Amino acid sequence: MDKTSDQKLVRAVQSQDYQALDLLVRRYQKRLTDYAHRLGADYDSAQDIVQQAFINAYQNINGFNHKYKFSSWIYRIVHNQAVNYFKKQKKHHSLDLFDWLAEIIPSKTNIEQSAIQSDQKDQIKKCLQLLSLNYRSVVTLYYFQDKKYEEISRILHIPVSTVGVRLKRAKNKLKILCQNL
Repeated sequence: MDKTSDQKLVRAVQSQDYQALDLLVRRYQKRLTDYAHRLGADYDSAQDIVQQAFINAYQNINGFNHKYKFSSWIYRIVHNQAVNYFKKQKKHHSLDLFDWLAEIIPSKTNIEQSAIQSDQKDQIKKCLQLLSLNYRSVVTLYYFQDKKYEEISRILHIPVSTVGVRLKRAKNKLKILCQNL
């Protein structure tokens, strides 16, 4: 993919360069869809969330502050769009976490080990479903999107210290939830 920096692409989009917009969309679409999906949206809804987020981003591109990273800005828009989606649904969406769990617990060839891991995956899946969106967001951004505390802070509009606190609390809650299942 093109090595042009996000900042240069944003400036080009601000000058009505639609090829630059297309490149930004292609650069971030999969990661953002994965993020929305891991927050709890089904895959089709996650794609819709990201599509609407890109529309919102384009409509507000002239308000982008170049002293910040584009990735933080677009993740924030997707996050807000997902929160709005969940509010409209008015029900708790369960997560399809099989892919997550495959990353957390690598598979083994031993059948007995596979059975144990399958039970562990089911247990972790149940535990993660019980976390609030605030905690799932931080866990997803940190562990599965490889974001640093500072970037998570900008995406979620919370202090850096709150990122650390939420991450620690999420891990503690997961430990307690998984022990009680």
